[in-house]
Amino acid sequence: LGERDVSDNIPKHLDIFFSLLFPLYPQKKKSNVAFQIILWALFCIILFTLGLFRIDYGTETQTALSKAINYVDLTSLGLSLGKNSMYVLIVVFAIVSGAFILQVVSAVFYKQLIAQQPVVIKITRGLMTILLRGLFIPFVTKAITSFNCNSEATVNEAGQEITQSYWTADKSLGCFKSIFQIVSFIIVFILLLFLFIYSAIVNLLILTHNPKNGSFFSFPNGIFNRLQVIFIFKIIFSQRLLYGCQFWRGVIGVLVPGVLILMLIIQNPYYSFWSNFIATIPWIILASIRLSLEIEYSMEEATDAIYPKLSS
Repeated sequence: LGERDVSDNIPKHLDIFFSLLFPLYPQKKKSNVAFQIILWALFCIILFTLGLFRIDYGTETQTALSKAINYVDLTSLGLSLGKNSMYVLIVVFAIVSGAFILQVVSAVFYKQLIAQQPVVIKITRGLMTILLRGLFIPFVTKAITSFNCNSEATVNEAGQEITQSYWTADKSLGCFKSIFQIVSFIIVFILLLFLFIYSAIVNLLILTHNPKNGSFFSFPNGIFNRLQVIFIFKIIFSQRLLYGCQFWRGVIGVLVPGVLILMLIIQNPYYSFWSNFIATIPWIILASIRLSLEIEYSMEEATDAIYPKLSS
């Protein structure tokens, strides 16, 4: 499996952590290409559905197309379940916790398991890979629902404008005035913190040096993958929390994928040409969809300004 050649330059506790988890990330020279392609295809589908997320300015709700498509990335599921989405979050939290506990157990008893029950190691590797590369975006989009609030302005009988904030998942509940939302937020805070930190540890510590080129999507370090995680967080947050700020939503939704595409073309973070080429496809899809939707948003606003709606 190899040894880390820079272990003398990192803190002792990180070196111990690396020694425990490194066997679970062998970075073979010839990996399972079919499994990598399946994960890539899943990533493409999820980014495609993520790009189609759209809020109608008039009704302040998802459009029909967005609501149907975004069940794939769990966005619509969280918004449609309302306060009951807390129970889905509990299930998500249990899945993530269980996968991590299984990984720790596999790491501690690695020698015994690899000799007697190697299938447990394979299952553990598969689960964590699927979690970090396949289910990461759906879990984050579902989690954001817990603190996604909007405001609505109404005019009372005295002619005064009153602004009220409400939980997007359930308009009948005020923002953070329901025990369901508060509990959901606590679960989400722990969940997002874990996913963010754990992905950083895996990409920057475990996968920081890989001299075995030749494997599909193999890379010399995990910096690019780490940037992808950060940018994915920004894109999801901008779509859900900045949907009313067209400029910043457009900058993050279009330019951020553009930066990743340029990095893949210029820096070639993966060893092989085909890995870099294929990795650009999902980001090109996302950037194209978001650019088209931002143009549509602009046209819709311009049309409403010229021909105001009857209800306005």
